[in-house]
Amino acid sequence: MVFWVTTGDRERYCWKSRVEDIACLSYHVKKIQIFHYDSSNTAFQLVKFLLRNSKVLESMEIMRLSPDKKNRKKLIALPRASSKVVICITDPRYRFHEDDSSCTEDD
Repeated sequence: MVFWVTTGDRERYCWKSRVEDIACLSYHVKKIQIFHYDSSNTAFQLVKFLLRNSKVLESMEIMRLSPDKKNRKKLIALPRASSKVVICITDPRYRFHEDDSSCTEDD
């Protein structure tokens, strides 16, 4: 769910969860891939929203635009609705492979 918030002349995205479940996200989405993650607050809030509302999520791959260790730690520490989810933060120069040992929950 996307909400537009206007402050002065600027518009920005805000990700907010509704009280009721979003059935598709809550009960069907098992894999999410995010390409060109730019470490902006909007991108971070999107990942936070998806992790909090994806109850059956098994894997989330985040392909970032540039290395950022501080942001990486913040992403890994986010609360998750699914206890099974593995977050894989990759560099866009490398292809994602499901068996990649670097894609672990505590990476």
